[in-house]
Amino acid sequence: MNECDAWLFSGSTWSVYDRESWILRGREFVCALHEARRPTVGVCFGHQLVARALGGEVEKASIGLGVGVHTTRILERRPWMVPPRERLALLVSHQDQVTRLPEEAVLLASHGVCPCDMYQVGEHILGLQPHPEFSKGYSRATMERWRFLIGEEGFRVGVDSLAKPIDADVVGHWILGFLGRALTRSGC
Repeated sequence: MNECDAWLFSGSTWSVYDRESWILRGREFVCALHEARRPTVGVCFGHQLVARALGGEVEKASIGLGVGVHTTRILERRPWMVPPRERLALLVSHQDQVTRLPEEAVLLASHGVCPCDMYQVGEHILGLQPHPEFSKGYSRATMERWRFLIGEEGFRVGVDSLAKPIDADVVGHWILGFLGRALTRSGC
């Protein structure tokens, strides 16, 4: 657990409720990181893994596979959210989502399709459903790969949404700002 200053749980094609041994070990590790107040960030699958490990719920989204650019609304501002924004446009690619946050979590961002887009637990855990690490080209390739699941209408809407600007750099700065504050607090 102390091998790294901070931990990041990334996306995955698996679901957090799958009974794979590595997912179960991952949930146990999240609990240990939380107990030790180690700086941790979860993105997409990682966001869901952290939420479920700490008592939240994750389910398949009623709309199916969400793809393309989605705009989320910031509900609560934090000092590490520099530059400040009221909304963020980010790439998404997920069919599961957090439907109930862990008891200690504070909801930071939401949109109609994904009500738990970003949350924080204490000063050491940040969860983010969208993919700030995705490029538009990668997002399009993912949509082409999953076109049969998305359906033609969803595919068209998703590809068309790629014309919109995204705030990946802003969220990159936010994650670094969050981790900087968390590392200072943890004494690393």
